[in-house]
Amino acid sequence: MDDLLAYADEIQKLAKKTADMAKEASLKTDSTGAYFKEAMKELQKTQTEIINKEKKEKEETEAAEKETLSEQAKRDTKAVKKLMDETNSVVNKVKDLVKKAENLAKQSSGQNEDMEPSLKEAQDALEKASASLGDTKKAADETEKSNEKLVQLVKSKATVDAVEKVQEEVRSNMEQAEKHSEETKSHAKISEKSSKKVIDIVEDEKNRDKAWKMAKEAKKVAEHIRKDAETASTAASEAKSLADQITTDTQEATTTEKEIRTLSEDTQKTSEEVIAAADKAEAQSEEIERLKTEGGAPPEEIAKVLTETKDVIKEGKDAAERARTLSAKCKETGAQVKVLIDKQKAVKTSKEYGEEAKTIASEVRKLAVETSDTLAKAHQIAKEERQTKGGSQPGSKAPEGAVDEPGEVIDIDATLKEAEKKNKDAQSLQEQTEKSAEKTQDVVIEIEDRYQSSHGLEDLLKIAEKASKSIEQTRVVSAKAISTTNQVKSEGAKVINFVDDKKTKQRSNTTLLKVRELTQELHKEIENANSISTEADSIVARVKSDMEESDAMTQEVKDAGEKAKSAEEELQKITSNLEEKTSTFETQIAEKSPNEALKETMKELDEGMVEGQKVMEKARSTLKSCQTVTKEKGDRVNLHEKHDVVKTINPVIDDAKRVARESRDFVKEVKQSAKDAQHVADDCGRDTDEARRAIQAVEEAIHDTKKTASEMTRCAESIDRAIDDLTTIIKQERSTADEVTKSEGKLGKCVQNANKATDKAKSCMDRSSKAIEEMTLKNPKTWKSTKHVSQDGEVLSVIRAPDDALEGITITCKENESLAKSVVGEHEELLSNVVSMEPQDVKLKKPALVGIRYTPTIRISGYEVVVKSRDQSGDWKVIPTNSTDRAYDDFRGLNFAEVKVDQFSTYVVVRRVIRDRHSMGKRGGMVTASVDPRISLSYPKDALPMSTDVTLQVIPSDVNHINYRRNKWKSFKYLISTSPMLHFSHARNVKPKKPLTVTLPLITLIQEEEDTKKDHKPSSPSTDALNIPGAGRYGGKTQEPKKKKEIMNTGEVLLMGRDQKGSWRKVASVVDQQKKSGAIEAKVPDGFDRVLAVQMKEGSTVPPSTAAAAVEMNGLVKVANVILHHYIDDRARVIVQVVPSHRCEEAVRELAKKGYEGPPSPSNEIEIREEQEFTVEFKQNIKLMEQEEMYGDHKIIFREAFSNRMELFLEAADPYRNHSSEFDRGSAHFSKKDSEISRVNIDPGLVENDWYHLTDLPVALPKVEREFKQKHTLKEAVDSNAPLSNTYLRDIAKDLGDEFEKLASYLGFKQSQVQRVKCDHPFSTEEQIYDVLISWRNKTKRSLNKVEILAHALERSGRTDLGEKVRDNAKK
Repeated sequence: MDDLLAYADEIQKLAKKTADMAKEASLKTDSTGAYFKEAMKELQKTQTEIINKEKKEKEETEAAEKETLSEQAKRDTKAVKKLMDETNSVVNKVKDLVKKAENLAKQSSGQNEDMEPSLKEAQDALEKASASLGDTKKAADETEKSNEKLVQLVKSKATVDAVEKVQEEVRSNMEQAEKHSEETKSHAKISEKSSKKVIDIVEDEKNRDKAWKMAKEAKKVAEHIRKDAETASTAASEAKSLADQITTDTQEATTTEKEIRTLSEDTQKTSEEVIAAADKAEAQSEEIERLKTEGGAPPEEIAKVLTETKDVIKEGKDAAERARTLSAKCKETGAQVKVLIDKQKAVKTSKEYGEEAKTIASEVRKLAVETSDTLAKAHQIAKEERQTKGGSQPGSKAPEGAVDEPGEVIDIDATLKEAEKKNKDAQSLQEQTEKSAEKTQDVVIEIEDRYQSSHGLEDLLKIAEKASKSIEQTRVVSAKAISTTNQVKSEGAKVINFVDDKKTKQRSNTTLLKVRELTQELHKEIENANSISTEADSIVARVKSDMEESDAMTQEVKDAGEKAKSAEEELQKITSNLEEKTSTFETQIAEKSPNEALKETMKELDEGMVEGQKVMEKARSTLKSCQTVTKEKGDRVNLHEKHDVVKTINPVIDDAKRVARESRDFVKEVKQSAKDAQHVADDCGRDTDEARRAIQAVEEAIHDTKKTASEMTRCAESIDRAIDDLTTIIKQERSTADEVTKSEGKLGKCVQNANKATDKAKSCMDRSSKAIEEMTLKNPKTWKSTKHVSQDGEVLSVIRAPDDALEGITITCKENESLAKSVVGEHEELLSNVVSMEPQDVKLKKPALVGIRYTPTIRISGYEVVVKSRDQSGDWKVIPTNSTDRAYDDFRGLNFAEVKVDQFSTYVVVRRVIRDRHSMGKRGGMVTASVDPRISLSYPKDALPMSTDVTLQVIPSDVNHINYRRNKWKSFKYLISTSPMLHFSHARNVKPKKPLTVTLPLITLIQEEEDTKKDHKPSSPSTDALNIPGAGRYGGKTQEPKKKKEIMNTGEVLLMGRDQKGSWRKVASVVDQQKKSGAIEAKVPDGFDRVLAVQMKEGSTVPPSTAAAAVEMNGLVKVANVILHHYIDDRARVIVQVVPSHRCEEAVRELAKKGYEGPPSPSNEIEIREEQEFTVEFKQNIKLMEQEEMYGDHKIIFREAFSNRMELFLEAADPYRNHSSEFDRGSAHFSKKDSEISRVNIDPGLVENDWYHLTDLPVALPKVEREFKQKHTLKEAVDSNAPLSNTYLRDIAKDLGDEFEKLASYLGFKQSQVQRVKCDHPFSTEEQIYDVLISWRNKTKRSLNKVEILAHALERSGRTDLGEKVRDNAKK
């Protein structure tokens, strides 16, 4: 200040000195001025005289020049008018020509490629000419105006310079007019040339079109006359064909044939002439087309071609007319020929009928003779059969007990009687057939006579019809006669065959039965002989030398065996002989051989049976004696063998008992090992796939070990049973050595199985040990655990990994609030901070487990907790989780969602509605929601244009909340029932082509007002206190008198729907309502992606769309309280928190632990939705500190799982107001509005774009003593000797550079706040850094170690030197 005063004194002295010098200079100037004035007067006088003289001379010269210029102006005016008239005439002429060209171009076909460009060129040139004409006219007008101006200047005695200037304008305008006129004429000439070209093209096209039309006419005539030629040719061919069909059996037929052939030849010749004319016409047409294609043909050539074409057309038409005349004549003559041919056909057919009648009669007579012979033979055989039976009754059947015979059993007499009867009928039919055949032949003779007499066609056709009926009758009668005769013949043959077969089969059956019985007996004896000889051989082999009389016993047994073998050979020989003959006999029967052959074979069989009977009796006697010998000697050998075997059994039994005992002991050891291994597996963590696979391998080894232990136990038990069985067999007297040996073998097998089971158990135990070792290495519980915390000291994540997985990697973990907006999708809520882990470009050596801490909310059916990861493209994707309820021993009470990763990324935990994804094809089908099988969506066939994925999300309707809010939200007043909301979508934006069918369960609501009071929730304040969202829309609290109980479910059930961007509207009325299941069914057309059902009372005043929107809003609204508490040590420091009502008391206790307490008490319940913005405004005598207003962010994004709090510093707006009170009082005004995310899930009509008032809380700050001194800001209120004083922070700011933005982010500043600081200090980076450091220091809690936080942030920003400097300064 002293420096400024000294500087001001110096300025005053300098100003005084300057004023003195100016005064002295003024006095000297006054004396010099007097002499100067006198000299000036003389000079002015002389100058005046000279000027007057020059002026006079100049006026005379100017007058002459003006007159000359005036005359020139008149001449110029006339020249310009003439030029304008000429130019205008040229343009008008060209306009007419272009107009003509345009009219002709419209009539043109447009095929000439040069026409359109020429016309375009003419039009463009005309436009340019018109434009140039306008410029010419404008220049001419300017010339005339300039001339008029020049004349006026001459008359007004203006200066020559002025006149010459105007004259220059006239000349310039004249030159412009001439220039534009030349341009106009040039463009007009181009337009005229192009227009004439267009006219020539059109005229040429007209001539060519005329020729083309003539060519078309020629072609058309050629086509027509060709058709006439084809018709004539066809008529000629038909006539010739008819001539070929005529039989020249009469004079009339011969004459007609010659006439039709001549006419056919003439017609064919004329047809060829027509075709030649058509060829000429087509040739002329092609010539015209050639001329048109080549172009440039002279008019004379085109005229010549047109004349020739006309002549050819006339010639072709004349030839076609002659062809048509001959064709008509051919048709007329052809009709006559057809009549003649029809007459000949009738005669020919009748003759054929006559021949057929003769043949039929002959065949019938021949068949009758054969039938009579067969019937006579049958009578003779039947008579012999009756005599053979000895007078048995006619028609008797075969006796019972006989072998089944092929064929049926018939009554011979009855069959013959029936045959005689049918034979009489056949004879009668035969006579009728002969009469009918004679009648047919008579008709044939008659029609031949009339044909020769030239009777008409109708007469012949009548007789032919008579012949046809006659032959038809002959056929019918002959068919009956033949059929009946064949039946008679068949009956006779049947009797003959039956009797013959019967006799032969009876004898054959009897013989076969006897042979088979004898053969069976022989086989039995053969088997007996074979058994005896085999047993004898076995006994001989088992006889030992230590037995008494062993040699004699062996010889005796051998003799018996040889006798048995000899008997067996004889029996086998006779049996083979009989079987061979039997086979031959059966073959003869099957092949129906003659009776003589059968009788011969039967005789041979009888002889063989007699011989076989003798051999069998002899063999029986021999075998009986042999059997007695072998039995006696065999018993002696068995007894001796049994004693030998028993001597070796005892050591085997003792060994088996030892094995069983050892097996049982080892089983105990195996079970204990399995139990120990199971304990180890149970203690192992199952957090990774490798660990789970290792545990599975251990459990499989344990299972196999237990299985082998059970197998060993079974083996020991089987050994015990085998020992008991062996002992029992030894004690039995009649048991043999083989039985003992067999039982011993079973025991040995049991011992062998036990040894195998023991080896298998040992192998399983070894495998289990190795699996346990592998599992121990992969056990996540043994991995190193690392936690990462936020700047506030809260745990963000926990990483578990094998020792070498993270070797050489430095991991950083931080919150990334800027990505929170991009995370949340539809029907999703944030449960954790967005956590970014670095490095994200490094592949881990082994997978690690990352646990993201999150705050669990109330569990609701139909929702799931998932983890999202951000990929390199910035998209969020759901990744598989090991667990969403992971708890660590070191962090008890905290919840983590754990994922397995092999590369770090950015993670977040969200809660969302469960998504069901199904595949749907063109054939249609039904998809069902997993959370409620009653909810489904049906697709008809071909509803989808392609196969795609269908995603279903079911948003449950909280009925308890609807009933609770019934008296607060007017929209629920008339709602009777509702359903869950179904949200469905299709992959690749596929849209259904047909309506879909949706099925939803209908939930009935409580209707009586008294029932709402019984709800489990406590009573709540009025709607005004709760601030129901959209109170204007929902109507707020209704104050209506109680009504009587109304009848429920009386209204119509409606299906409401909307898409993502639209409001709720009616989709359809319910098609079907199932009373038993409570479900409804309705059709959903395209245009909707979410639906729900509502049922309103009759006479409802609330639109169903409003009720549907309220049901949707009901599931989104959260009930919360607002807490505003003061810091105990500094009442000006407050914390504002929005907390769900069910956690309100817990939040108050947590704030008390941190040193915050009321009053005021928490607010009444408010209603707010996820991701809505929440703000506070202080009124009356309370305000935010200046720094808070400048740098603070006083908005909260409400998220149920987050703390939703902000810390503020308050002060009195007027510290000298209300001196008598001990407090400065005011209020906190809380409001909300929708953010970009919160507006996604609701009806667009309910979006809150403006701040909506929620509630108010009182605020009181204790008054403080204030001194009247210079006001200091909060930034200057820190002692200069403190570790983070203003001076020291200024030094830090000087040492920092561009890295200060990183430092600001690590200190908790948002990007928007950093930008605000930059705007405040745009030209000084040091001031920006200083502002950030001061703001951070003043906002940070006193309980935190500010020095350590700042040092850590500097190190993370890459300034380790400054971090160490801050720590060292704090120690000093």
